[in-house]
Amino acid sequence: MPFSIRFSGELDIEHLRRALDTVVDRHDALRTRFVVVDGTPVQQVVPHAAVTLPVMDLAALSVTDRDGEVRRLALAEAAAPFDLAADR
Repeated sequence: MPFSIRFSGELDIEHLRRALDTVVDRHDALRTRFVVVDGTPVQQVVPHAAVTLPVMDLAALSVTDRDGEVRRLALAEAAAPFDLAADR
């Protein structure tokens, strides 16, 4: 279920990343991957999975172009395949 959040004001990206790391550390389901061992799918919970936050500066775009680019990026991210064997 893809969704997005719009923040207003100044965002401290490092604080956001650390907050997301804390959430991921507290929930095994967010650190779980499924790999195949001897032909059988096996659930593995990794001890830590650091959150990666790609940052893109869209300040040079007009408000209209920025909104369109944000929408395009969000839709592309939501449509990207999810690899259950990767720990991210």
